[in-house]
Amino acid sequence: MLLTGIKLINWHYFTNEHIPIAGSALITGNNKAGKSTLIDALQVVLVSNMRKIMFNAAAFDEKTARDLKGYLRGRTGTEGRYTYLRGNDEDFSSYIVLEFTRSSSNEACLIGAVFDYYCDTGEEDHVFFKIENCRLREHLFLQDGYPRNREQFVRYMKSRGLNFRQYRNDLEGYRNDLRQLFGGIKESFFSLFVKGISFKPITNLRTFIYSYILDERPVDVDTMRDYAERYRQMETQLLNTGAEIMALEEECQAYEKAEHLRRREAAGRYMLHRGDYEQKVQELDEAQQQCQKSEERLQWLLTELGTLEAGYKKLTAEKEQLIEKINGIAIVRQENKLKQQIAALMEQIARLEQKQLNLLQQVKADLRDREKLVDILSLLQAPGQLTEALKEDERAWKMFLEAGFFPSDPDKHTRSWNESMKWLIVQAAELKKQWETVQKQAQELAEVIRNLGKNRVLNNASATMKLKKMLEEQLTPREGQSRVPVDILCEAIDIRDRRWHNAIEGYLSTQKFDLLVPPGYFDRALSIYERYKFTHGMENVGLVNTDKLVKEVKPPLAGSLAEEISADKEHIRAYANWLLGGLIKCSSETELKRHKRAITATCMVYQNYTARQIPRKRYEVPYIGAQAVKLQLAVKQEELRKCRQELTLLNEKIKKSDSVLSLNSDKHYLYQQWLTNFEQCKNLDQLEWELVQTKQELLHLDRSELELLEKAKEGKELELQQCEKEIAGLNTEKGQVQAKLELLEQQLRQLAGEKDAAYRKYLAYLDTLADELKETCEAKWERESQQRSPAELAHNYYISIQGLETKIKNNMDQVVNTRHDFNKRFDFLADVTAADNEKYAERLHFLKDIHLPEYSKKAGEARQKAEQALKEHFLSRLHEAIKLAYEEIDELNFALQDLKFGSYSYRFSLSPKPELREFYEMIEGYQLSSTELLFSTVFQELYGDSFNRLFEEITSDSRQDKLQELTDYRSYLDFDIIITDDRGNKTYFSKVSRTESGGGAQIPFYVAILASFYQVYHLYRNKEDTLRLVVFDEAFNRMDADNVEECMRFIRKLGFQVLIVEPTGKIQLVVPFVNTNIIVMREGFNSFVECVTCREIEQWVEHEQQQSMAASS
Repeated sequence: MLLTGIKLINWHYFTNEHIPIAGSALITGNNKAGKSTLIDALQVVLVSNMRKIMFNAAAFDEKTARDLKGYLRGRTGTEGRYTYLRGNDEDFSSYIVLEFTRSSSNEACLIGAVFDYYCDTGEEDHVFFKIENCRLREHLFLQDGYPRNREQFVRYMKSRGLNFRQYRNDLEGYRNDLRQLFGGIKESFFSLFVKGISFKPITNLRTFIYSYILDERPVDVDTMRDYAERYRQMETQLLNTGAEIMALEEECQAYEKAEHLRRREAAGRYMLHRGDYEQKVQELDEAQQQCQKSEERLQWLLTELGTLEAGYKKLTAEKEQLIEKINGIAIVRQENKLKQQIAALMEQIARLEQKQLNLLQQVKADLRDREKLVDILSLLQAPGQLTEALKEDERAWKMFLEAGFFPSDPDKHTRSWNESMKWLIVQAAELKKQWETVQKQAQELAEVIRNLGKNRVLNNASATMKLKKMLEEQLTPREGQSRVPVDILCEAIDIRDRRWHNAIEGYLSTQKFDLLVPPGYFDRALSIYERYKFTHGMENVGLVNTDKLVKEVKPPLAGSLAEEISADKEHIRAYANWLLGGLIKCSSETELKRHKRAITATCMVYQNYTARQIPRKRYEVPYIGAQAVKLQLAVKQEELRKCRQELTLLNEKIKKSDSVLSLNSDKHYLYQQWLTNFEQCKNLDQLEWELVQTKQELLHLDRSELELLEKAKEGKELELQQCEKEIAGLNTEKGQVQAKLELLEQQLRQLAGEKDAAYRKYLAYLDTLADELKETCEAKWERESQQRSPAELAHNYYISIQGLETKIKNNMDQVVNTRHDFNKRFDFLADVTAADNEKYAERLHFLKDIHLPEYSKKAGEARQKAEQALKEHFLSRLHEAIKLAYEEIDELNFALQDLKFGSYSYRFSLSPKPELREFYEMIEGYQLSSTELLFSTVFQELYGDSFNRLFEEITSDSRQDKLQELTDYRSYLDFDIIITDDRGNKTYFSKVSRTESGGGAQIPFYVAILASFYQVYHLYRNKEDTLRLVVFDEAFNRMDADNVEECMRFIRKLGFQVLIVEPTGKIQLVVPFVNTNIIVMREGFNSFVECVTCREIEQWVEHEQQQSMAASS
């Protein structure tokens, strides 16, 4: 049975193509013409299972994105930018139909597939069909030139009464019918056909066997791995339990250490409480003894005080009698009166002297104020009459200080002071206004300097800069530009000869600030200007129409001022020519009238028959050219320096003015007070004379009797002082003794309470101790109290307890941390701060005595089940697969036994793989007929170690590639090809392939793949109506010419109908061995074929090669 025709409708770039085939055929054409598209159509119909098809199999080593929908819709373009020829906005149908003809009866049979694509869902629906006793005809699939959809096609087949069958949702039925149609071929045809198309030169024998001879037979290890997973979980649980037990034992050890320290602390606290109690008993006895001694001393002091107080009263009475006698003498009364007069006079003199001193100091201060006022008036250049009046006042007050003459007219001095202060107040205000003006000027200059430092002659607040910024932000740049350049004329041009700088600056005046946009942007720029001119304060800014300017501007006149302008941009150069191109330069004013418009370097301009000097202010500040910024910067920096100097001088004047203005501005009341004080101080001399006279009178009094009485009184006073001193000393000691007694009584009460409290505390703590610990503590006290005092013992054990508390705390912290880590690690719910260890001890008991034995038993059972699953399922499946491999190789060798390629015959051999031999022997040791061997002690003795290693390898999760290897039966086998020549000499491919390269080393693979087809088609039975089709897509790329020809002869000898897809390079070698030559061509997105003769195809190849050489040169 031969393939005699192919029909493609709406298949990729093939719109409607009928390809007749007679015998074997060569399919060639340029790259991307549609050769693989044709072969993929054969795959769809013959393999039928879309998941098994390898579209574009020739590109197996390249990334290919071809799929069924792409073929149906005619996908074009590259990934991410696909477009489609069909199915964009309407449904369509496609056909692939193959015509096979029986050799015995010449009857034809059609098999194919019809596809309906729905554009609204983007999905396709297809069905395979078979038509017996029917040839390929156009009308079967087209109606009025358009492909019938599936329903129309089925109805048409039935209406014609054809032997038609469709296989809707019956892929298995279709494949079974194909096998029957093709002469009862084997099921392996469908996979072998795909492999044959994708067959490429291979040098690795194992890869070839895996890809083309022995199919993968997956072994289900899920059940075994489930058991193994349970075992691993149990084993993990056992490990976790062991780890938990170790962690608990560590926690218990830490707790026992802390508990030992607690027992030491308990004994120490007994010693501390007992020591505190015994110490309080001792302290109470000592305090009672001190209290008794203090009471005895107090009684003695009270007796002594009584005696001294009686003597003190007697002395006081005697002193009083003496005072009465003294007061009864007349001279005493006169002396007291004189003393009172002297005291009053001295007080009055002192008050007047202080007033006089204050007056002098105030006058001196006033003189200093006047000097300050005169200085600041002189600094501020005040009127002369003000300073002269102040100086005259100064001389008058100095005369007062030197001679004591108070000025006769104080109001005059007040007026001169007030007038001067009023003048200064006005001047100070003016100074501050002047300072603010200069300060503002300095700030403006600083801002200008900052802008100039950025190479900007205009500041950002200017209307020109506002419009420039707005245009740059809103104008849309052309492709490749980041923004549209907007130029200010003065920044975009420069002046060649500096002599004409002032003339250009002055003549252009404000036009030098005009804005220029590149041609093509004026209309948009003008629209923006119009929209925002008032809202953004952008009036009086010139915007040049560069679009019209560049078209209408004329070349400048010779000798014009435009010649001094340089500009990089054409439209800016044009604007300069427009403005200055008609203005002629003249060396002197006498030349001006010779021209219609002219100018001199001194800025005398002549136009409209009028000469006019340009004002200096138009050009004194430079704006044009690269040097303008530097010149302006230097000028502005000098102006700023002068402003700052002026500010410094103004600050000094304001500071001095403020210091004077802080003084009293009106001195009228001050001078009146001075006059009053001066009048009062005139009586000072008279008072001093009266004081002298009164003192003289006091000195001449007779005081003899008085002195005797005063001497006696002084004696009594000394005795009284001595008595007071002794009484005070005894009273002090009495107070001390009484305070001490009070303190001792408080101490006694406190000590009695502390003793009772210490005793109660001691007894309470004693009740908390176990009897055994009580006896130990009592013995310890009896022993140590003989050597140390209670206080010393209490102190020592207090320090010891502190150390133990720290240790206990640290140990308990460690216990808490250990518990916290344990709880977190093992998800255990218990109070980590609990004082006892009951929960953790119970958990340890449960794990060691109950949980661990139970899980050990379960883990053993899980492992036993996993091993049993490995034996009963895994090993038996591998054994069966290896057995089938030997049978398939035997069948292949049976097909190869009578086939020779040239003078050589080929035979495949299988053997155990050395690296896995121990596992192979164990697998082969498993006998299906006697499974009891697997569980016998004999099996364990022979394969126990191997079985355990295999079990660990398969159940381990560490290496997925190792698991894949061990579950693939082919991994346990080594492969070779025995090559026998016509003399019977044998060589092995494994050895030949190391020394022979190129096509020679690949011949056995071609023989093997052809032998596989030979076996699948049962060609050894010599049946006439069996399928003989073999398709190779670019399979001879690396084979030399002799081997290609020999291979083609071998294919013909075996009786195959071969379709060979080859590029133009080697088709000359194939053409003699085929009956049909097909050239696949493409124009745009339309592919078509031409069947040609051998001569025509040779001419076509020669033409393509010539075109290729011409294109490369």
